Amino acid sequence: MDWLDDPADTLGIYFSNRNEWSFHSYADLARRARRVAWRLREVGAEPGRAVIVAHGNTPGFVSTFFGSLLAGCHPVPVAPPAAFKNATEYAAFIGKVVKLTECRTILAEPSAAQAAGPAADGSVHVLDDVGANDGPEYQGRPEPGDVAYLQLSSGTQGFPRPVRVTYSAVSNNVAALRTWLGSNWQDMLATWLPLHHDMGLVGGLIAPVMEPGNVWMMRPEEFIRAPLRWLSCFGEKGATIGMMPNFGVAHIARRVRSGALEAMDFSRWRACVVGAERVDRGAVDSMIELLEPFGFDARAMAPAYGMAETVLAVAGSGLGDKIQSVWVDAARLAPGERAEVNVGQDSGSHVELVSCGRPLAGVDVEIVDSDGRVLPEGLLGEIRVSGPSVAGGYLSSPVAERSTEPEFGGVFNTGDSGFLLSGELYVVGRIGDCVKFLGRWLYAEDIGDVAGRVAPAGHPPLVLLGSLAGSNTAVILVDRSAADAAGSIGRAVTGSFAGLRVIVAVARRGEIHHTTSGKPSRPLTWRSLVTGNLPERTVWDSLNPEPDPGTR
Repeated sequence: MDWLDDPADTLGIYFSNRNEWSFHSYADLARRARRVAWRLREVGAEPGRAVIVAHGNTPGFVSTFFGSLLAGCHPVPVAPPAAFKNATEYAAFIGKVVKLTECRTILAEPSAAQAAGPAADGSVHVLDDVGANDGPEYQGRPEPGDVAYLQLSSGTQGFPRPVRVTYSAVSNNVAALRTWLGSNWQDMLATWLPLHHDMGLVGGLIAPVMEPGNVWMMRPEEFIRAPLRWLSCFGEKGATIGMMPNFGVAHIARRVRSGALEAMDFSRWRACVVGAERVDRGAVDSMIELLEPFGFDARAMAPAYGMAETVLAVAGSGLGDKIQSVWVDAARLAPGERAEVNVGQDSGSHVELVSCGRPLAGVDVEIVDSDGRVLPEGLLGEIRVSGPSVAGGYLSSPVAERSTEPEFGGVFNTGDSGFLLSGELYVVGRIGDCVKFLGRWLYAEDIGDVAGRVAPAGHPPLVLLGSLAGSNTAVILVDRSAADAAGSIGRAVTGSFAGLRVIVAVARRGEIHHTTSGKPSRPLTWRSLVTGNLPERTVWDSLNPEPDPGTR
């Protein structure tokens, strides 16, 4: 929070709003934060108490997040209503976060305040757009305690769990980020990542304000609608650092045409971090091919790995290095056994895994077996992270829907499987998104790679794994425009993974559950689909490979 003591009035954040940019200096944002802190003290928000922050990528988020910290409270960033299907679902989500965190104050933008209203009883204050107007400013500076803020986990396996992010952990992780990226005040970052997500919050806000440096900030929905506008931050405004999940890379490659880039120059773009989900080499290469003629250096592309429980980053590829990848046979991957790499590139069960680079400074990564024993390099197991960047633990709550491990103790078992090779980390997939198949573990991401090779371009399928009628089953969801390719997709997967039941089904709008950060929640989607309308959505089934066309 040191930047709040002497904030720059010539540096700040350019916020996007309806195709226009509005500049807010760090001095202005600091004044807003102090007004928020004063208001929190006025309504009796106690130091150490959780405060829900329900703002999009706006000045309101910056002021309420840092204002909560100034008041000695623990901000809990949550998604705005646009990330949910309707107001009822949003109110239910806010209500659950209130109970989990024992929150008594909600700081919200107007639309979120209205939607969150039903979740608040008489003991919860809902404050609308605090800090935007002139008013008293809190001049105090509390002694930082242990916990800085509560970050909701991704929620891919269920309802998000609040992670207690400590001041020391976030400071260490930002320092590791700076060392890795070599960032300094001359860098300019462009982001569209949601600020309630760890990648957007730490990489897109906390790290640059601590430097400080200028930021160009869009809303996620603006990027989805117009990715070219985000690229213009680099090609026209001179931004030098960007970061995004793999689906953002694929979205750019799919939506942007080279003719629209003629007036742009990407030669200053020196770091493009790709993380948050398994990196697809094909999508990355497509984006490089699109931008290289206009000055983009392929060595700026930096695959990475991290999570909220480690603040943000764990490992990252070296800037200036070529992307490293290996081919493995997905049907032969097994915990505790050696991952046979570079086994070929045929159209069967062989998949390409991209290296996420080496652990960052101060971060230790080990691969362990089910008993916690460290495995030698090259063997597949669970990824374990330790060091000063590991968060304090999950928030202990009497209303948590499942037991949690309150304290991490500087060590976190990620629940992801992978292996180390020549010191670099290769991530295979979520341990919860796999099934035991012929004595080995089969991952949804690997089946998705095989299915994606024969799916129509621009229509990536989503793979769900589970047990159906007593047999291991892969349900492959496609959109309606890809239904005609169902047979090709199904035959490709069954040909690569003989003995696995494969169902290809058409997904309706809203049928796929997502986390608030936009990731598919496979377990929730599986449960709602297989217990409901899967039969009527099925267009191909390996038990009946030639269905009646009328079932479509």
